[in-house]
Amino acid sequence: MKRKQMRRAVWGNMIALLLLSCNPNELPPPSQGDIVFSVAGEVEGAPLNLSAGLEGYFMYTEGAIDSSGLWQATGRLGALGCQSGCPPELSFRFQSAGEAQLDSLLLPGLVPVLSPGETVIDTIFQAVLSASSGHFSGIAAAAHSWELADSVFAIGQTAVIPDLQMPVEVTLTTTMADNCTSTTTKQVSPLSGNALPCTVGFQIDSGGLDSVIIATVLPGQDWVQTFRWQGVVEGEVFTTFLPFQAPLDICLEGINLDGCIAQQCQTIIPGQPGGAASGCFNDFSIEVQPSEVATHFPGALNGVALMYTDVDGNVFSSEWGAQPPGTFFEVISASPYEVNAFGQATRRVAINLRLQLFSASGAAGPEAQLAGEVAIGLP
Repeated sequence: MKRKQMRRAVWGNMIALLLLSCNPNELPPPSQGDIVFSVAGEVEGAPLNLSAGLEGYFMYTEGAIDSSGLWQATGRLGALGCQSGCPPELSFRFQSAGEAQLDSLLLPGLVPVLSPGETVIDTIFQAVLSASSGHFSGIAAAAHSWELADSVFAIGQTAVIPDLQMPVEVTLTTTMADNCTSTTTKQVSPLSGNALPCTVGFQIDSGGLDSVIIATVLPGQDWVQTFRWQGVVEGEVFTTFLPFQAPLDICLEGINLDGCIAQQCQTIIPGQPGGAASGCFNDFSIEVQPSEVATHFPGALNGVALMYTDVDGNVFSSEWGAQPPGTFFEVISASPYEVNAFGQATRRVAINLRLQLFSASGAAGPEAQLAGEVAIGLP
């Protein structure tokens, strides 16, 4: 009888131990890891062989959804609890815009490699235009108006074309306090720089006779290729014998081969000595200011990234630069695995890869050629 009781006690203790060992809330010591997860190959030609459960390595998994709504499924093969002087470690991150996209990344086949995107540097040309004017009688300018392009106008002594992409014709019209007007037209381009002076002027002599008017171009008009009086091509002197009883406007245009057109108009009053009631001119300078504008085009939302930390603590990632030709990341297979410590579902993923790694500055680092099986946590 006593022997039967002893047998029952032994069996009872064994059953209790079995029940405790099967407690689903109890996890095996992390230091033992899981030998099914290992990655082997080369990094910059040096052998690399990491296995969870050996030499203190452990397979960490975690899933999360970041602040922008992207799904992050990560797995890290690293030394347990190491803070400094750690051996090499590898980290894998599958990123997607949602659950369906993440599932598609884990299908057998090639997976896009995440990249920082592309930054394009464009040179923007800004043209600053400054008006100058004068009057034979010293009268000040009352207003400057600009026609910068079709139906684009500006008022003031200066005008700005913020983004000058191609040559445009700009016309400046200056009105003096006595209503004398002068007009200058120039072609402004990104290569204009500071253009040559573009102003034309003339003096009038009626010879004391109302019926004879002689207009002569002032000195300093060497830039002019063609003079046009009253819209008709003429030389440097314009003579008219037409009698007039009312004030008459005479206009002169100077045109050069660079597309600069300057115009000046004067009003002739019958019987007034010298004949000139007013005379004015204008011009404007062109200063082209180049500047660089960077436009960033983000990379794809869906893909994978590999991060490698060497024995010196230097961190490299495939995501910090654009992958050169011949690189790839391949998923061989993916299947459900155990729930991780966060209560998240995980996937066991067989991989094969050849990736270029980069430093955080974007400089090319080591190349990794690896294959094996890892685990990732799902959000």
